[in-house]
Amino acid sequence: IADFTRAIQLDPGKDDAWHARAQIRSEFGDLEGAFQDISMALKLRPKVPDYLITYANIMRLSRAVDQAIRTLTDAIQLAPEYASIYIYRGECLLENGDLPQAYQDFSQAIQLEPENSAAFHGRALVLQELGDEERALQDFATAIKIDPQLTDAMEDMAKLLCRMGNHDEAMELLNRAISIQPDDARFWISRGSLKRQMGLTEAAAADFTHAVKLDPHTPEAWFARAFARELLGDLENALNDYNHFQQFFPNDPHLLHNRGCLYYAMHRWEESLEDLESFCSQTPLSHPSRLYIEVRIFFIHLRCGRDNLAHKRLREFFQAYRESPYRNLWGYTILAYLLGKVSERHLIQRATRLAKEGMKTTRPEAYYHIATMALIRGDEHKARQYFLRCIQLNVENHVPSITARLELRYLN
Repeated sequence: IADFTRAIQLDPGKDDAWHARAQIRSEFGDLEGAFQDISMALKLRPKVPDYLITYANIMRLSRAVDQAIRTLTDAIQLAPEYASIYIYRGECLLENGDLPQAYQDFSQAIQLEPENSAAFHGRALVLQELGDEERALQDFATAIKIDPQLTDAMEDMAKLLCRMGNHDEAMELLNRAISIQPDDARFWISRGSLKRQMGLTEAAAADFTHAVKLDPHTPEAWFARAFARELLGDLENALNDYNHFQQFFPNDPHLLHNRGCLYYAMHRWEESLEDLESFCSQTPLSHPSRLYIEVRIFFIHLRCGRDNLAHKRLREFFQAYRESPYRNLWGYTILAYLLGKVSERHLIQRATRLAKEGMKTTRPEAYYHIATMALIRGDEHKARQYFLRCIQLNVENHVPSITARLELRYLN
């Protein structure tokens, strides 16, 4: 920056110096300074495609994606043979959700430059969003073949393979990315997340710890390690990690959800209640976790002897849920059971029926809720029995199953 500033001082009409300084300022997050510099470069030479690309990139980083798209469209008019402009516009269109046009832009870039790895990578991301996973994998593979050092494509391909259940190939790609860029915390986090999904929780926690050491300013590493430690039963250190994550995002709903559930597992009722109520205050009925958190709040009030408040709040939620377009049969059944509208037998029968249809979490959830109600009523024998049934179904990364293990620890 100092060198380009000196060049500008010597010759204020040197447009390429303004452009170069704009690029560097943009990379270092000085978007206001970058905008001023690129505006000056364009004032001096308004029809340089590279300058328009830089201007568009600054707009995109400033969350003015529509303006970035308009600028790149102008650049295409000036240089329709320039593949990079189509790639940049394709990325903006993808970000805006215009998948058909993004696909066309990346395809046009490939037609102009058949060996452009970024174009194949971008089109793979579009195909993935369109649900065409096999073609997405082909484009990811082509991008990596063209550029064997393209670690971002390796990571994205690994995530897709993981969602498709191909954990071994995903692991190979992430190992390869780490071997190329061992100091990039992102790849350690991605590999740790894959290991956690594979049930290798201790190894996952080790990867997250390495990511924290590489870059302590990466909030995702702290959050991921917190959840891994929670799965391992290391509750105090998990809480420390969640609290560290809070320094980055104080009111993040994921934090409030996870830490609230952790406080619940630690029997720290009032702290749990504070986090979970904050989660509900910023989360709509359509959120898949909202019902389960309302149930946790119900249990907290019961366990603190506030029976009337517990039932009043849950009845109000039940009424809103019943009238909501987001309701589902299983959620409705859980609420009906807790409010005494259906029997324990009915809950188990419905859970079993839905499990046969592919909803593998319904049975452990049924056992967890039965066990918790038994515990609240003072029937520890029945609580042990049903908590044990819950964890024996061995559903990975399942909050009720995690809590059931911890409740058994307290009971023992």
